[in-house]
Amino acid sequence: MQTVDGRYVIVLNGEIYNYVELREQLGRLGHRFHSRSDTEVLLTAFAHWGPGCLERLVGMFAFAVLDTRDKTVFLARDYFGIKPLYVASTPGGLVFASEIGALLELGQLPRTVDAARLFAYLRYGITDHGDGSLFAEVQQVPAGGCTLIDIDHTGPPEFRCYWQPGGRPRAELSLDEATRRVRDLFLDSVRLHLRSDVPVGSALSGGIDSSAIVMAMRRLGGPELVLHTFSFVPADEALSEERWVDVVVDAAHTTAHKVHVSPEELSVDWHENTASRSCSTVRGRTSCSGAIGSTWPRGWLRWFGWDRGPMRLGCCGRAAAFPACSVCSWCCGARTSWFRHDINPSAGRWSGNRCFRRGLRGSGSWIAVYVRRLCPTHGVRTSCATTWCER
Repeated sequence: MQTVDGRYVIVLNGEIYNYVELREQLGRLGHRFHSRSDTEVLLTAFAHWGPGCLERLVGMFAFAVLDTRDKTVFLARDYFGIKPLYVASTPGGLVFASEIGALLELGQLPRTVDAARLFAYLRYGITDHGDGSLFAEVQQVPAGGCTLIDIDHTGPPEFRCYWQPGGRPRAELSLDEATRRVRDLFLDSVRLHLRSDVPVGSALSGGIDSSAIVMAMRRLGGPELVLHTFSFVPADEALSEERWVDVVVDAAHTTAHKVHVSPEELSVDWHENTASRSCSTVRGRTSCSGAIGSTWPRGWLRWFGWDRGPMRLGCCGRAAAFPACSVCSWCCGARTSWFRHDINPSAGRWSGNRCFRRGLRGSGSWIAVYVRRLCPTHGVRTSCATTWCER
């Protein structure tokens, strides 16, 4: 998509949840729109505010804007890096894509592994951090990062951090006031995620987070909202939370879709899905375990009997309203053994890697209690939890 004058051209992967509010604001500033898409709103916002528009966005996104007058390309990625964006230098110039596979198809990049990041993956189960990737010659725009590329003088990209979590002044609120504040923030997040031009649904594990989101969707959408829920039910009754799923389904009046998957079925479909995912199996694995930025591959909806076109899956991630809890999911992934090694419940503290400890400082005790409450033995729920699901 390009602006009317042809100066700016944009390609967007993701969604801008507050595009309605931005559209109204830009309209008051004199801009006119020719569609109702969030892409046009983002393009207009960039043309008006430049890179400063990033601080106004609410959503998950990775986008590139070509400035045909200044001959530059601006790349940016959302605050938590939900949407991927990879960059590499080749003999023919700088290339970028939302998947590493697209870059490798050019045939100009060696498939050399980054040994340090491979170790971080094998030891800690993490890959999506910083500006590197498992490929030594492929970089990624870091979460909350951006870069400006000069088309005539391409070189290694220099990434700039436009956002990072920051401390705010302590709010002197009573317990009731804090409760109402969290509730308002939670409902507002769900409200924004409900904007869709296709049917909406939510992953539902039966846990606190997904259950709260499904009930919020019903409250905000009213009785006329056609709401679908998708739940994985393990064969082991000791792990199954189906009874809690049923409680929420009955209370929210949803159309429930349940799936019972054998290890053999999971293995076959797993390899097919992860083979096409450029973020390694970490991002694929966490898609069933509640990690920020993960997705359910669209093909998996077949297991739930959904074959009627696109489905907008709601904001079923812990990052929606509980950022502290999202740090837990984001850093740890889903491997139970990793939790057993890095969480010391008896000591009442976290003993993970340096980044993990630093990320939880100040609120780690609360998260430790929350996680142990999910599973006193291992500190993590082993059945299917909720996830950020993308259209």
